[in-house]
Amino acid sequence: MDNTQFYEVMPDGRYRFRVDHHTINDHNTCDRYFMFRHVGDSRGMVWSTKGISIKIALGSWWSSVMESFYHEMQFGALPSDHMMLKFAADAWREHNIEQYKNQDPEGFDKFGGLPGGQLMATEYYEAFAAQHFTQWGIVGAELGFGWKDELPLGEDDKVVVYYGGKPDLVIWDKAQNMIMPLDFKTKDSVPANAALKYKPHPQTAGYIFAVRKMLEQLVPKEPEIGALMGPLPKAPTKCVIMVCARFRPTDKPRSGVRAPRFLPVYPNYDASEIEEWRQSVMEKCRRLRDSIERGVWTPRESACHLFYHGCAFRRVCSMPANVREMSLQADFVKVEPWHPYTPEED
Repeated sequence: MDNTQFYEVMPDGRYRFRVDHHTINDHNTCDRYFMFRHVGDSRGMVWSTKGISIKIALGSWWSSVMESFYHEMQFGALPSDHMMLKFAADAWREHNIEQYKNQDPEGFDKFGGLPGGQLMATEYYEAFAAQHFTQWGIVGAELGFGWKDELPLGEDDKVVVYYGGKPDLVIWDKAQNMIMPLDFKTKDSVPANAALKYKPHPQTAGYIFAVRKMLEQLVPKEPEIGALMGPLPKAPTKCVIMVCARFRPTDKPRSGVRAPRFLPVYPNYDASEIEEWRQSVMEKCRRLRDSIERGVWTPRESACHLFYHGCAFRRVCSMPANVREMSLQADFVKVEPWHPYTPEED
């Protein structure tokens, strides 16, 4: 099974899946949406929108800024505030955010262009740089896992499942002596109920499961070697979600309380909750096998109005079946299927 495939049929008839949060969540959201986005044609290509919105582009830009910042910190040095400005400008060019000045002038102007981006980076630096440099060790930035099948999730008589993903950061919290995954989420503003939005949440549970398994693999089998290494960090029971507002909070909100621009949230899971999540992914993979075997991709109308502006394929599904292919060809493009990262060659 190559890196672009998410399943294959094994010689014993079972289906072998390689999935991440997005793959499973897309099928759980709507079977037909999953078919458009993940079930390839004869060349392995799938449907995608033409271009991305400025909101999604800014999220990718911010992830790159944070990757550069914490990557420097990983080597034991706190980057300067001037370096933070450079990280923001470099990522701005890398993601070609300037194109939205013409494509989406309202959104571009609301964010403030590159000066707005550098201001966001500066505000983050002032809020967290010294604190994180002192309290955290950076295990890795943008560490992909699972696409070499090194993280088995489970198997039964129907499916064999491997899990993968790519958290923005994996940190060592020195005070708790705990390894934790961290992910950045960009929103228009930090919602008042942000602490409630990420539990239950399949991505946070999945990252904790993955980091726990990877940490277990580091524990030596021989007690003598373990004694020489000393106490290892504790396996995670929580992760960090850093919610980041794209747009600066207003200084005079109607509520009278100014919202934060950045808010860390700490979803906490015990072992039984992680096991419940694991079993739910196994069940979703069994359902996915059924869809593939029968070639039935049932639309879920309740999902048509999710996402920022509703499902991208909503217009396609609103048309008679005999013209949907024409609508796809007119409004979408064929791309390689999604996978969270490209494994380096051994």
